[in-house]
Amino acid sequence: MVLNTTRSNAVSYVTAVVSNNQLTISPAITGQVATDTYEINAIPVITTTSDDVYVPFIDSYEIADGSETVQIVYNTTVYTRVRARRSGVLSNRIIPFEQDTNYHNP
Repeated sequence: MVLNTTRSNAVSYVTAVVSNNQLTISPAITGQVATDTYEINAIPVITTTSDDVYVPFIDSYEIADGSETVQIVYNTTVYTRVRARRSGVLSNRIIPFEQDTNYHNP
């Protein structure tokens, strides 16, 4: 999701990641120019502390050489639960486990 704050919080959706610096969106945001301010994966409504909201802030995409890259940007403590169930390769099975942890912006 793309939220253009310059254009009265106009919303569009990412249909393709062209490169590290270019996205294709649909529908087009009327009047959008390169100098507009926008947010990616923003919540386009006002929330309160009593709201339950899931914001997927880990997003990755495969680039031309077959590798993937992920960047996490945050400004608070993030609580996580990691679950491992199986490796997918039956000859390399792992014992299922889960671990709660947190990390915070240095």
